[in-house]
Amino acid sequence: MKNRYLTNLLRLGLGLILVYILVSLIGMKETFLTLKTANLYLVCLSVCFSLILIFVSGLNLKILITAIGLNVPLLRVTRYLLYAWTARIFLPANLGELSVLYFLNREGS
Repeated sequence: MKNRYLTNLLRLGLGLILVYILVSLIGMKETFLTLKTANLYLVCLSVCFSLILIFVSGLNLKILITAIGLNVPLLRVTRYLLYAWTARIFLPANLGELSVLYFLNREGS
């Protein structure tokens, strides 16, 4: 329980730091103008396509690991894939993709 609290606190802190950096580099007025003038239709469309991409990628990985005999629920596979994509942001040369192996290895044990 304490570990989950610390993880959520760390996520919140990282999010606030990123928002602070965005606002300090661009400026508060320019940030709000950009958000205000964004085409809502295109924003919704991009969110929908992103969700479809996440689902299809999770399904693709689920089919692949089912073929090797590992039975993991689709939502868990998708969560592991999102963890890997997040790690890929911080690690060089797509090393974040290897984190899927760590999670699947933990699942198979």
